[in-house]
Amino acid sequence: MVSAYAIHPDVINAGDFIFSQSFPGKVQGRAGAEFAVKTLGAKKIAIIAVDLDFGTELGDSFKAHAEANGAEVVSYDKVAISDNEFTPIITKLKERVKPDLIYTANYYAHASEVVKQCRLQGLDAEILGTEGADSWQFLLTAGEHANGVYITTNMNRDDENETVQQYIKRYREEYNLEPDMVGASTYDAFQVVFEAIRRAGTDPVAMRNAIASMTDFYTVTGNLIRYTKKGEAVKPVQIQRVEDGQFHYFSVLDDLDIITPDE
Repeated sequence: MVSAYAIHPDVINAGDFIFSQSFPGKVQGRAGAEFAVKTLGAKKIAIIAVDLDFGTELGDSFKAHAEANGAEVVSYDKVAISDNEFTPIITKLKERVKPDLIYTANYYAHASEVVKQCRLQGLDAEILGTEGADSWQFLLTAGEHANGVYITTNMNRDDENETVQQYIKRYREEYNLEPDMVGASTYDAFQVVFEAIRRAGTDPVAMRNAIASMTDFYTVTGNLIRYTKKGEAVKPVQIQRVEDGQFHYFSVLDDLDIITPDE
């Protein structure tokens, strides 16, 4: 089993034949905090996270790394997946908490509402999202309010690698939509399986060993540096920024101390 974009750490703990081709939630949260504190200079941070494994893994790991690097998490709100009204939270942040950065560990629907309410209420704070907002639906729903928002993800639309640009071109032609990290991650999970078959055939043990030994395997979502002994991918975390209604490259975090899952 090769999971396309598992967040929960227990996925790869379920057996010896399970891998995750994307980085785990703790890595993404840690990378987000590294970027927020050391690049954006955030000192007072508010977290808004969906009350599921997705939001908890990202929010908790972000909080731990941000605080370890001197930032203060001044507010931490959990929201239900069914919630669609964020005005009270944003009002609280604007009038009392006054953060200089908001970390939104949510899927695209929540993330777009957070962004819109911040802009409409005039809350002057940087906004950093996650791969949950890596979707054309976030851009469509948030509209012009999305400009300037950062996200952590595994897909770099501006990667000049021919494989990446061909994938984007073919995806647009096939679906008449902008590609997102979900489609790209799923595509890459198949590429890992196909490469294992190419190298070792279809014997399960041989395939497992082939995947476990992969190094510097370049995919649509970047360079898969290696797998840990537990089957988690070690790969760079991309920072994308919304400009003129589109995701674009801003920076990349490739420090192995940040992007290597805990072993």
